[in-house]
Amino acid sequence: MYNDIYEVVSNDSNTVNLIIHEDDYFLSYDDLNKENVKDLVENYFRFKGRDGIPVVADIDYNAATRRIQITVDMDYDRDFKLEPASTPDILNINRYD
Repeated sequence: MYNDIYEVVSNDSNTVNLIIHEDDYFLSYDDLNKENVKDLVENYFRFKGRDGIPVVADIDYNAATRRIQITVDMDYDRDFKLEPASTPDILNINRYD
């Protein structure tokens, strides 16, 4: 799903627009609300390994084009950042670390 999100980055500000097709969004989420969009955005930036803290500024749903546009303000001034998502390279059959 995260590879199907189109990202538009503004050069002169810390604003990022994420555009996702409604079918991709509603495959994972039941409702279009700020809490679900915040979860999607945080997971997207973890998946991409991006620095900064994403803050959802606006959600625009266009029924004619069946697209959801999420405006995200990136906060780079905090002392912490989101940890990148990690998946194991192999499965540990014996469950040893």
